[in-house]
Amino acid sequence: MRSRRTRLQIMAAVVLAAEKNPVKTRIMFQSYLNIRALNRYLDELVEAGLLRLNSSSYFVTEKGRRFLLRFMKYSERCSRANKRLKDVVSEKAALESMLSKSGVVSTLT
Repeated sequence: MRSRRTRLQIMAAVVLAAEKNPVKTRIMFQSYLNIRALNRYLDELVEAGLLRLNSSSYFVTEKGRRFLLRFMKYSERCSRANKRLKDVVSEKAALESMLSKSGVVSTLT
């Protein structure tokens, strides 16, 4: 099952897709959006200065490239934080398991 994407993830996907191919239909397919959603995101990204529209093609601005670099760093940090959190949860479960085998949990809870 695929988890829902955040707004930031979708925005980054659109900018990245525009960097690879500036044609609207290709951006739509590469960012996994329907045309209505894509149009909303494209409007926002142009307004924010991350993309610029030139006739029927979208181009990534310098601000858009900086956004992508920063987003990649942010994603990497999130991934590391999630891994650490999973490790902590796993360690907690192991500790609780050790307690439940001895019957300590039932007297403490």
